[in-house]
Amino acid sequence: MCAFFLSVLLGCSAASTAAAAKPRTIRWVVAHTRNEAAYGPLMADFARRLDKRSAGELRVEFFDGTAADDEGNTAAHQQVLDGTADMGQFEKMVAQYVPAVVAPFVFRNYAHAEAVYAGPVGQKLLDGLYASSDRKLRALAFTYSGGYRVLLSKAPVAKTADLKNLRLVAPGVEGWSEMMGELMQNVGVRLVREEPDLIEDAINRLPHFLDRHPEEIKKIGFVNRTNHGMLLTAIVANEKFLSTLTGEQRRLLVEEVETLALDERKLSVGLEVKNIQLLKKKGLTFTEFSSAERRIFAAAGEAVIRKHPETYRLIQEIRSVKEKPGAFAQR
Repeated sequence: MCAFFLSVLLGCSAASTAAAAKPRTIRWVVAHTRNEAAYGPLMADFARRLDKRSAGELRVEFFDGTAADDEGNTAAHQQVLDGTADMGQFEKMVAQYVPAVVAPFVFRNYAHAEAVYAGPVGQKLLDGLYASSDRKLRALAFTYSGGYRVLLSKAPVAKTADLKNLRLVAPGVEGWSEMMGELMQNVGVRLVREEPDLIEDAINRLPHFLDRHPEEIKKIGFVNRTNHGMLLTAIVANEKFLSTLTGEQRRLLVEEVETLALDERKLSVGLEVKNIQLLKKKGLTFTEFSSAERRIFAAAGEAVIRKHPETYRLIQEIRSVKEKPGAFAQR
């Protein structure tokens, strides 16, 4: 019997394995993990496992996209769409194709997210990305290597009302959701083009961001752990490329991608703890809303997603999934 997660992609027909296997090089365009040294070993291990399990039939070639970092996801995404690359891992396409998972306050914690990804709702989300890409991209797994989204500010933000009239550059970064912009406007934040009072980003991206832009450390002093969303990525493959693989090759590829994604999610949770300590050493102060203020902020997000009925229905399915206590790292 085919495993649940592989049934849609692989099927169980004998015909899928009838063709003689031929050695293949999988061209994986690297955009998301560029300059992310912590994730490199995971990618290398994935390639070694796939090579070994396929007896050399499947070999992964990682190559950098040609665009600048701030355009890397968009350009690499297009390469997988048009087939000049076979696979990749991206942020922007998640917001573009599956907005429900990057809407405000969708996941309760990492354990909840893990339960979603490991069940039928997770498969529905992956299928949704496939359908929304006009069936050109097959989504194989979600990850949250960026961790939780937070707000950085020069002055402390103790309550939701403190955000009113603060200026935030509407991010052009990958993974930003229009609904996140609506949330910010809903609490009175002004979306501007320059000279912001706020920076919105994910904890695991902040050390790299500050290394590249050390001048920004003077503009921020506080990190409010609003955790209003997760910076998600998706590992995807070109559908035409997948159709050239045998059934056994596809099975091995999907299994190893799922292992890679799980390893990355586990690593990301651990990195978040380490990066918080690192950022504190850089002089940043971490704060959190009280329970009451968090409810006010979450209510502003709820008002946003209710304006998007189709997305809201899918969010309700996500929220209905129950996590197993102790199954994964908790926030």
